[in-house]
Amino acid sequence: NFDQSELAAPPRAIAQGFLQDLAHRHERFWLLSRSSKILDLVEPIVGSDISMYLSRCVFKRRRDKNAVVAWHQDMAYWKGVPDKVIVAVALDRCTRESGGLCAIRATHLGPVLDHVMNDGFVRLAIPAEALRSLPDPEAVAMAAGDVLLFHAKLVHWSPGNISDNDRRILYFVYQPAVDAVSRRKGPPVIVRGKGSESWDRFPGQTNQ
Repeated sequence: NFDQSELAAPPRAIAQGFLQDLAHRHERFWLLSRSSKILDLVEPIVGSDISMYLSRCVFKRRRDKNAVVAWHQDMAYWKGVPDKVIVAVALDRCTRESGGLCAIRATHLGPVLDHVMNDGFVRLAIPAEALRSLPDPEAVAMAAGDVLLFHAKLVHWSPGNISDNDRRILYFVYQPAVDAVSRRKGPPVIVRGKGSESWDRFPGQTNQ
């Protein structure tokens, strides 16, 4: 038994295509989450004092047509203020066939919609009737190594992977450091600005 809210606890959703707390599991990802190349993109959006809300890898294995992520907004799952920015780093080529992201433009400017329980890849989803009044979605293709930024209120989904290649994306979620919450127990990691020096060293796993 383990506490599912404990930071870097044993992986608990690998079978569903999620590896949580990636930056706390390996120093390479810790350093990437603090990379100036990434944070220089985030700072104009959230300000000069930045904390990391969460990190994860979401993967879809080749020819897994059931790996469908239903329509949702990430803020339906998260704590704190909605001014969070998701940085997606593609490890593989992401297309519609491989289960790449599809999003509805400008929905980040609206509210967090009601979500209902869902039996698929994610447990909460926007019901179909709420989607009918929204604009048509757009597919977002990414090459391996591409970086995509999007808001935590953006309405998006992704289909299953019907291609012959795996689809892996790293996600780092950032917020203004004044929002003193994180996805797991404990304080958020300050990655830039006041207090960031106390997080310079890789902490390692907190729970084996």
